[in-house]
Amino acid sequence: MLGPVEAELAAFAPKPRGLLAALLARANTEVAMPSLIDAVWPEDPPASAVRSVRIYLYRLRKDLGPRRLCSGAYGWRLRIDADEWDAGRFQSLVRRGRAAAEAGRAQEGGELLRQALDLWRGPAFQGCDGLPLVREEAARLNELRHTVIEERLAIELDLGRHHKVVDELAALVAAHPYRERLRGQLMVAWYRLGRAADALAAFREGRRLMADELGVEPGPELRRLEHAILNDALPSPAAPALEWRGGAIPAVPAALPPPPLTFVGREAELALLDGMTAGRGGPTVLAVSGPAGVGKTGLALHWAWRERGAFPDGQLYADLRACDDTTSPAEPGMVLDGFLRALGVRPHVIPPDTEHRSAMFRSLTRERGLLIILDDVDSAAQVRPLLPGGGPSRVIVISRHILPALTALEEARAVHLGALTSGEARDLLVTMLNRTGRTLDTAAAGRVADLCDRLPLALRIAAARLSHRPSWTLAELADRLDGEGDRLNELDLGEIGVRGSLLASYRRLDHRQRAALRRFAIAARLDGVAPWLLAALLDVSQNEAEALAGDLADAQLLQYAGHDVTGARYRCHDLVRLFALERAEAEDPEPERRAARARGVAALLGVPRLEGRRAAAGRSPVLD
Repeated sequence: MLGPVEAELAAFAPKPRGLLAALLARANTEVAMPSLIDAVWPEDPPASAVRSVRIYLYRLRKDLGPRRLCSGAYGWRLRIDADEWDAGRFQSLVRRGRAAAEAGRAQEGGELLRQALDLWRGPAFQGCDGLPLVREEAARLNELRHTVIEERLAIELDLGRHHKVVDELAALVAAHPYRERLRGQLMVAWYRLGRAADALAAFREGRRLMADELGVEPGPELRRLEHAILNDALPSPAAPALEWRGGAIPAVPAALPPPPLTFVGREAELALLDGMTAGRGGPTVLAVSGPAGVGKTGLALHWAWRERGAFPDGQLYADLRACDDTTSPAEPGMVLDGFLRALGVRPHVIPPDTEHRSAMFRSLTRERGLLIILDDVDSAAQVRPLLPGGGPSRVIVISRHILPALTALEEARAVHLGALTSGEARDLLVTMLNRTGRTLDTAAAGRVADLCDRLPLALRIAAARLSHRPSWTLAELADRLDGEGDRLNELDLGEIGVRGSLLASYRRLDHRQRAALRRFAIAARLDGVAPWLLAALLDVSQNEAEALAGDLADAQLLQYAGHDVTGARYRCHDLVRLFALERAEAEDPEPERRAARARGVAALLGVPRLEGRRAAAGRSPVLD
């Protein structure tokens, strides 16, 4: 359709071609017989017109098949899918290109629009565009083509490629001298090439043509463009001159970091995230928490990239650096400065203090559909100034800590992320290693996954080590990880490592909490440690031990393992246990560690007496 009407059929004469054009112009819609006759004979149809059209339809149906061309109650319908004809593919590519451009992916959007325009071979329905049934659709497609050309060129100019499109623009303006948007784009290209005189000449030529031929003046947009060129005030593509003020059109940020290349599992958590796009009933703020290395950021970015089309006004991302040992945590005021600049606010307009920056951000985002990801958050106080001003925007908060204040004050929905299942962990490891072309031992992959505590960070490090050691097998890597003294060393790549990730969490604890973690590691091989045992290891009261265990659970270093009659019980990942034992050896003198073990053994041996006392009160502890 995008040129002379052609089809992958046997050769057909002009009248069947006109009939096919009419059916294509009303594709998937029933066309009555009188309209089909008009398509074949626009004037003075013969008496045999009905019979002749039926013969042509029979021949077309024979070529296309009865499912494709079928008769109905009022006429005939040509059924065709979007990817089976050039006009359908064109319109599909245009939709995708516009969506990409609106989501901030300008280069991708421009390439899709270029692919759409490459489908054209001439004017739509060339040779049949004068037929009554075809004329309107041909005009619509031709106009859409011109609009898409202008949109693609606008993207090229936004990307600073004026030197590549100036010749094309000059030719298009010569062919379509009354299309003001094209003329304005040519003026911009000339100006950015340092040829302001040519830009102004293009404006004057357009004004003369419009006055002489149409009796009108150029529109306000062209006049504003002329004024900007005369005053040397046209913004560069790298620094759009947008100010925050009523009625301004903000920029569309696209600040998401790349998603993880390999992602498996997390179906339940992804379903909770999907609730954020489920209309007004979904949560505005969703807080994702979990221990170090469990894949919180990976989950959020995987979902965000998959669903970014649901946030047409853009995506913002900020790392608040709560657990970054190399620098101090990000101040909300500095994060707001970056957000406001990304939304098009000029630096000199941004208020100096956090409170007023936050107010400006809320005002600017009140009616916008943004996705905002706040990573590595320390507290609810860090988050609250960064929340948008209601409306359709959504926020994902990522933290190693549970943030109950965010739930209480902002009604955030909490999502806790635990280790992968055994099957998911094995699949993640195998998928990453498949790229290396290795022959994989499934049983050994399962061993490695378990020795990595099924944590994505540890699994990715293990896969990276194996990919850089061609002589190693999975079984050999599993044997190396099986040695407790070497496991944390094996899961270290220098720049990233399990030990370093845990150390960042450890340094955020106070001295009592650190001591509690080091003592907990002594008994962590048991199937759950109760606070009464931790109290003995620490030589503190049970109430104090319960509070410390709760603090470590909030910091995602311990996990709640259920209740028995003695109270709550806790466990930790094996990698956390090995890390805590390392810290104990480095920080606690041997006599202190020996005394702690002795108190723990005494407490365990004293359990039968405790059981007798609790049995008398109607309770019985579960022995470890």
